[in-house]
Amino acid sequence: GKKFCISATVRNVGQRDGKETVQLYIRDKVARYARPLRELKGYRKTAVASGEEKQVVFNIGFDELAYFCGKEWIVEKGAFDLYLGENCYAPRLAEIQVI
Repeated sequence: GKKFCISATVRNVGQRDGKETVQLYIRDKVARYARPLRELKGYRKTAVASGEEKQVVFNIGFDELAYFCGKEWIVEKGAFDLYLGENCYAPRLAEIQVI
């Protein structure tokens, strides 16, 4: 039932109002079975006025870390990398440990 809370600030430094889609990806570093290098686990599209900034929040828990194995969803113990940005090439934000 525990969750990690990840937040980011989106700032519009341009002359016009705009929208940004912030994407959250994970990578299971020690999975028993091959997993994708980056899995999209959430996204938020937010309108940001010129010169304004907004907070974007993601909650990561069992549903986001689990994968289907046989007949059940499981979360393995180990390390997960988190990536947060505007696309799948976002830099690594952090590593979390599931124990």
